[in-house]
Amino acid sequence: MWASKFRSLFPGYSLLITSEPYGDYVAGFTNIEHISFDIERKLIPISASKIRTNLSLNWPYLSDKTNTFYIKKVVFLGTNSTVKTTLTSQLAEHFQASFIQETAREIMEDSKLSV
Repeated sequence: MWASKFRSLFPGYSLLITSEPYGDYVAGFTNIEHISFDIERKLIPISASKIRTNLSLNWPYLSDKTNTFYIKKVVFLGTNSTVKTTLTSQLAEHFQASFIQETAREIMEDSKLSV
């Protein structure tokens, strides 16, 4: 089943590199070369399955190109004194994330809404 799916997703490929014991098996069914990489997990001590079970804990194992898929951006909009800055900093601390300080006051001459 995996070999068939692999051929449909990656037609024309002739090499499979894995850190999994089933790599030889899949490569045999797809009739391509297999190179085992770090089967003992000495260079990278975690599998992709384990990374997915706790993404935030295992974030350092993701490549820059991969982690951009998972990054979420949140924007708080509101009038002055509605606790946006406090909420933002508390959420950033809780999720161990970065945040950008309020910028509207610096960008706009008069950030008050005039009626």
